[in-house]
Amino acid sequence: MVDMLAITAHPDDAEIGVGGILLKAKRQGLKTGLIICTRGENSGYASKTERSHEASAGAALLELDYVRFLDFPDAGVEVNTANMECLIPLIRVCAPDVVLTIHPQDYHPDHYAVSQLVERTIFVAGLKKYAPDDTTWHPHQFFYFSLDPRTNTHRPEIIVDISDVWTEKKKALDAHASQNVTKSAEEWARYLGMLGKCAYGEGLYLKHALKISTINGL
Repeated sequence: MVDMLAITAHPDDAEIGVGGILLKAKRQGLKTGLIICTRGENSGYASKTERSHEASAGAALLELDYVRFLDFPDAGVEVNTANMECLIPLIRVCAPDVVLTIHPQDYHPDHYAVSQLVERTIFVAGLKKYAPDDTTWHPHQFFYFSLDPRTNTHRPEIIVDISDVWTEKKKALDAHASQNVTKSAEEWARYLGMLGKCAYGEGLYLKHALKISTINGL
């Protein structure tokens, strides 16, 4: 079981979008997990094996407690019952309080598909029909994150200050050497940091209204 689970399309998505959040969760004693739906082999920069090795290195640097690599086709992820039924048992095993996945308006078709697939899976995982042992599950919170401000023009509702874990996040980004994502990810983190009045930030978008029980939560 994990407290926070990220579900992404490609091997470097988590490091770019929520690497700092996952690292901060670990610093606070939470268990974290990641499900990567494709191996990212169709980017044209590296083979499936190379990208898998980079993903393993990045996951280790994020200090994740649970990592699962799936083999959905890169640039061909579909929102269908078969893929949903593949994810349901994995999510139930993790039973996270918080789920993080890609915003549906990000540029890549796989990002959109994974976003829709995760939303559908979370809903169905809470139905008794899909729980032969009568064990249903639903997260307490469900957030989106964005990977590209060029196509997603919505401003995040929540900015998380990741300045204290930026060095560790950068190392995880550097693990994906074939993709050369560190520079653009740093620019994105600095922009979000500017919105949050900090050096580096990561943004979260609300799927549902955020409930708090104490005013201190504000």
